[in-house]
Amino acid sequence: MGRVCVGLCCAIWMLAALSGSLRADRAAEPDQQPAAAASTAVAPTAAAVQAAPADQALVQKYCITCHNARAKTAGLSLDGMNPADAAAHAEVWEKVAMKLRGGMMPPQGMPRPDEATLLAFASSLENLIDARALKSPDPGHKPVHRLNRTEYGNAIRDLLDLDIDVTSLLPADDESHGFDNIAGVLRVSPSLLEQYLAAARTISSLAVGTDKDLVRIAYRVPPDDSQEDHVEGLPLGTRGGLIFTHNFPQDAEYEFSIKMLRNIVGYMTGLEFAHQVEVSIDGERVFLSQVGGEDDNADIVYQ
Repeated sequence: MGRVCVGLCCAIWMLAALSGSLRADRAAEPDQQPAAAASTAVAPTAAAVQAAPADQALVQKYCITCHNARAKTAGLSLDGMNPADAAAHAEVWEKVAMKLRGGMMPPQGMPRPDEATLLAFASSLENLIDARALKSPDPGHKPVHRLNRTEYGNAIRDLLDLDIDVTSLLPADDESHGFDNIAGVLRVSPSLLEQYLAAARTISSLAVGTDKDLVRIAYRVPPDDSQEDHVEGLPLGTRGGLIFTHNFPQDAEYEFSIKMLRNIVGYMTGLEFAHQVEVSIDGERVFLSQVGGEDDNADIVYQ
């Protein structure tokens, strides 16, 4: 059993790095394009190169007036840049193509060619850039991506059929632009590594049923929840109460303690009248008793 527990512990911790390795391997492999697709991409490129002199003339006539090294309108200069070599300056010419597609350039009031000429120029730029990208794909830098806390908990659930509260085992992940699953911020420090190892030991012990630690878990009704109405999921005819899902890791004796407050800040909560309290597990009633009434003035605790 000890070997099984240690093996599970190591395997569970490795989940945090396994996903990143697989994704990095996939990113490193160049996309395999069929021969037909490759020939399709090359054909527009040839057409675009043939039309390059006309494209260069168009740039000189309608664009250089504002986008030159001296004026540099909107921070863009096209001096010395040839649209026939658009792939060498893909970022710049992609912006040009986007502006042309949106009808934003040349600006209103300035001389401009007909719509068909503008769209043909944009297509020529896009074909050149796409052809270079297909020939030499560059996915960019992809750091190793570990599982974040939520993904780790989901992996444990899928592999071991074990629902765990990962918030009690692992710290919150760093965020970037509101997301906590971006590889660039999911770093692994020595202290975080220790926490993942501790979490793996706890989870593996729960999975094989060797955990003997005394655990106390409290489920509380939010103070602003009404106890006057039926709670969805509880038996019909009941009012108030609490429903929750709890995973019992192994066959053992479990103690349940119910505490109900009769008075809160001087206000009566309804226990001045007699009620019945019921406990059900998996839909089967395991406890039923009367509580409250005029003669009951203390807080009520049942075990």
